[in-house]
Amino acid sequence: MKDYQKARFVSFVNPQIDKAGTAYNMTQAIITIGSGKLLGNGLGLGTQAKLYFLPENQTDFAFASLVEQFGFLGGFIVILLYGILIFFLGSKLVKYSCDHSEEGRYKFYYVLGFLCFFLVQMLVNIGMNLGLLPIAGIALPLISYGGSAIVTWMIGLALMP
Repeated sequence: MKDYQKARFVSFVNPQIDKAGTAYNMTQAIITIGSGKLLGNGLGLGTQAKLYFLPENQTDFAFASLVEQFGFLGGFIVILLYGILIFFLGSKLVKYSCDHSEEGRYKFYYVLGFLCFFLVQMLVNIGMNLGLLPIAGIALPLISYGGSAIVTWMIGLALMP
């Protein structure tokens, strides 16, 4: 591992060592989520994200910024909507698993790949925003700002069988 990778891992395991350095992003994300409380501060009124204490609040830390503005309730609704999407993708997966034709296998593998891609990105992003996983720079599906990320998700959903 390179030195900066080692430093990120050490700061994840013990963020108290270097709060102003390598653990700054994770510490600020946790503070931002906590400042949202139950109902949040309101749209555009989040002080941590607005005053740039939370770096990359539109990409890597979009979930923390969202929870600061809309509170625990807003974060719960986002996770609930993700759960509904996962349920629908899972039902498509079960439907295509029974189809033994070549086209059915293609559809099954496409939905399986898309579902895994979605789950991994969602879980890693929310986990790193909550301080449960190390900072990895992975976008939150359908919410984070970014040209290639949103284009990838829109194409993936458009091609969904």
